Amino acid sequence: MKFILNIVFTLLILVSSPAQVNDPFIKLYSGKGLDVKFIFYSEGTGDKDNGVVVLLINNNNYKIKYSFDLVFRTPEKEKSVTVTGELNAGERKTGSEDNLYFLPFDDKSSIGEVGIRKVRVIKIK
Repeated sequence: MKFILNIVFTLLILVSSPAQVNDPFIKLYSGKGLDVKFIFYSEGTGDKDNGVVVLLINNNNYKIKYSFDLVFRTPEKEKSVTVTGELNAGERKTGSEDNLYFLPFDDKSSIGEVGIRKVRVIKIK
């Protein structure tokens, strides 16, 4: 139940947050100097949002190690994937070259909700 409340809370923030003028990405998490944002992406015919591109930004002046679970939902199913890595001070990563592009469902179902949980950010000395 706690998980569902966390996802709902995150999604309510997303829906109620105004979009920034030149930023198509939606903020999913911001804390400990790490921003996690995403955009929906249509793979294939383009008639449904079946993919997600994630953008990570390290706002710290030091290197960090991060890990979190991304959660994808349709009305019928749910899937999560663990994302881990490192970011140098001020570094940004996004897209498939950085393993931050996801097509979570084999049948390319349209994604209705994206959430995040178990976020860890650790300073690397």
